Amino acid sequence: MRVRWKKICTVAALPLLICAGIIGISSTPAHATGSSCGVPVYPYYVRICITVVGGGDYINYVTATMTSQDPPPDAPGHVQITGPSGATLCNSNTRYFGSPGETETCTWTLNAETLTGNYCAHAWIYDGGYFPSGDACVNVWV
Repeated sequence: MRVRWKKICTVAALPLLICAGIIGISSTPAHATGSSCGVPVYPYYVRICITVVGGGDYINYVTATMTSQDPPPDAPGHVQITGPSGATLCNSNTRYFGSPGETETCTWTLNAETLTGNYCAHAWIYDGGYFPSGDACVNVWV
């Protein structure tokens, strides 16, 4: 008997990480479910990750998380999510990143069909002005 892991993951609503491991979700492209992380950028050292959850061109939600690394940026920052058109879908609150492992998250909930293309997370650090500090994208396609 052939097991359809993708269907089981969808129907049984198993945690995303378990399903990701079973069906081998790649960082990009994604069929409306996928994740990707960027590389920390000097001199601010934060890691930005994005996760898109859905199916086909139907997106349930998109979450982006910014995590301070070692050494931490020792500055305020926030997370932004943009859609395929480049429009901002979500901006998190600004928080101060003074220790390694501190996080800020932004979630955009849609629960509908939407545009295909790149959904991206952007890390911003304020140091006399906002500076980009990493990007991560998931390409949603049908």
